[in-house]
Amino acid sequence: MLQINLLGTPEIFLDDQLQLRFRTRKAQALLIYLATTNRSWTRDALATLFWPETDDASSRKNLRDILPPLRRRLKGHLLVENDMLGLDIPGQSQCDVLQFRSVLEKQRQTIETDRLAATLQLYRGEFLAGLATSRISAEFELWARREREQLHQLALMGFTTLCQRQQADGAYEAALVTNQRLLRLAPWDEASHRRQMSLLAQSGQQAAALAHFDACRQLLAEELDIEPDATTAALYEQIKAGRVFSEPPKHIAPPTPATPVPQPVPHNLPRQLTSLIGRASEIDAVQQLLQAESTALLTLVGQGGVG
Repeated sequence: MLQINLLGTPEIFLDDQLQLRFRTRKAQALLIYLATTNRSWTRDALATLFWPETDDASSRKNLRDILPPLRRRLKGHLLVENDMLGLDIPGQSQCDVLQFRSVLEKQRQTIETDRLAATLQLYRGEFLAGLATSRISAEFELWARREREQLHQLALMGFTTLCQRQQADGAYEAALVTNQRLLRLAPWDEASHRRQMSLLAQSGQQAAALAHFDACRQLLAEELDIEPDATTAALYEQIKAGRVFSEPPKHIAPPTPATPVPQPVPHNLPRQLTSLIGRASEIDAVQQLLQAESTALLTLVGQGGVG
């Protein structure tokens, strides 16, 4: 049986043996792409994806060259039918991405809590963590970025749902563990910081709840140049006054239910992965420069990944 784990560092096993090793990055990437998309593709489409800068004849030859060793390595799991290539994955449980998507996209609100928690354990880390996708092809890297962001958002929604259920059931210690995972995934999300404060207060840790507000305020100031919003400040004052709630206070907005992740329209353009928040003074300065008639060119400089 073929087992493909792509959430976190990629792990690919065959018949419960040691991880498969691949002769080339693109052979591994081809398997990853076929498994994640869970469908067959034409040779032309795959050749264009992995060798976008070469002519059609050369890219198809490159694809042909990597197929024989890959077929031998996969022992029949690679399906080749006329001009189509696919992967034989009889059950979604053989690929963690497929299993993760199936549960969180379709069953997140109705699934049993234990199964939801088990599904979230599949999320060992971001999609293809540590894989140098930029060294495979620009087209593959764009696809991987879109997948990574969608799966990240699904993880946020799943952990939020689980934490809300645990909190409603009074399982505060379990909810704290879940919410700490949320904070690692989205450290600037104030809803998660408020939930952490509430959970600490509800579990009898008032001092820790107040200290968490201070840590949240420092994080937002240092990283985003903003203050906690009024809802977060109001919760802090209520906890400070000793009013601990089994349910969130009525005038404090509960966490906004997560909206379903829309399926993207296929394209080759990079997308903005996160909303632009914070850095108010820098944004004002940029706007002033853009409005000035003397500005012919404006360049923003920063380390890779900060934008």
